[in-house]
Amino acid sequence: MIVTLKEKPWSRFAFPLAIFTLISIFSFFGGYINAEYSENFYVVKSNSEEYLVIEQVGDKFITVPIDLSTNEVTSEYIVIEQKSDLKNPVIFKKERLEGGIIVPSS
Repeated sequence: MIVTLKEKPWSRFAFPLAIFTLISIFSFFGGYINAEYSENFYVVKSNSEEYLVIEQVGDKFITVPIDLSTNEVTSEYIVIEQKSDLKNPVIFKKERLEGGIIVPSS
């Protein structure tokens, strides 16, 4: 029982929609798994506090405070502007956090 395009005209739209949906689902779970098992992060230090860089949006960085001894982050997000020059550079350090980061449950 194979459906042909002549018998069911709606199948012309259903097949590409199904393919698009499957690709979207696989992309989402691939990114989720990659983020879950990621152990390499960028950390910036400011005033003896360390911040984990989550994302860059334009010239700003979305960061979260992190305790590198426990790999635990807080639930407070901080936006840092990328203002850097030779006298006052913003220095990022790549850290390998074994087991990933620990996010406290709210």
